Amino acid sequence: MPLLTDEDRLRIMRRLTEELPKLRKMLKLTQSELGDMCGLSRITISKLENGTADMSWIQFMALCQLFTLNRATKEHLYEAGVMEVRLLQYLQVKDENIPPDINVNVGEELAAAYKRYLEKTDVNT
Repeated sequence: MPLLTDEDRLRIMRRLTEELPKLRKMLKLTQSELGDMCGLSRITISKLENGTADMSWIQFMALCQLFTLNRATKEHLYEAGVMEVRLLQYLQVKDENIPPDINVNVGEELAAAYKRYLEKTDVNT
């Protein structure tokens, strides 16, 4: 598994910081709404977007979790170079010589159980 140096982390977090306003707008969220979803305050989101505060690794991970669960923002993370190969290998606990998975799928049994759950709860009502 490749190790991420402090320099690697800073570079990746800076990329996300640069893209943060665009990603938030893609989801049509206010700074308060984005903060609530990630466990951050509106002031923190504002400071990150304005470049008056540095992003922490925990903040990075919380924001990535949210953005990778939406197709458009996930694709943008890849296009913008935030989800670089070393980061994916690190997060997927892969050897440096093994390419990372781009789409991580769940097992068929879990997918079927989730489908049954959705049918029972009728999320459209």
